[in-house]
Amino acid sequence: FELTDEEKYTHAKELKAQFAFLYSKKDYKKGLEIIKDAISVIEKINKENITPEINKFLISLLLNEWNCFNNLKEYDNTIKTGLKIIEMEKNTLKVYYYMGNAYAFLDEFDEAKKSYDKLYELIENKEDPGVKALNELINKRRKEKEDNARRKFRAFLAHKDEDKK
Repeated sequence: FELTDEEKYTHAKELKAQFAFLYSKKDYKKGLEIIKDAISVIEKINKENITPEINKFLISLLLNEWNCFNNLKEYDNTIKTGLKIIEMEKNTLKVYYYMGNAYAFLDEFDEAKKSYDKLYELIENKEDPGVKALNELINKRRKEKEDNARRKFRAFLAHKDEDKK
């Protein structure tokens, strides 16, 4: 039998409670399975019955999914879920911060900078430690990548010099 939209919403809330327990135990893989189920249940609610409350709840579920991906270092999925959240709620500061982190870990520095710039645009306190930390992370990762490329190039040149001898 088919659940009513109200029953689906109630079931998704129950799943979120299960997720919260798993997340508190740092069982991100199992938590991710549960939160995906909860998202799926909410997405089956008839569009005309989606209230602002249900929409806000869906965003909270997506944030939970996103946190799991981030903790599992699945940065591509962190970004995909972050983009879904932004479609629904443009000014979610936390999303821009962690998407910037995810892009930086993927060495996508231009995208990381865009996330940082958007965060900086939205945040009232320009001296916020989170904003500064993201900028430092982006710069650190970019420098590490450049240094690594220089080391590889020097090793390549040294190898070529050996070949000539």
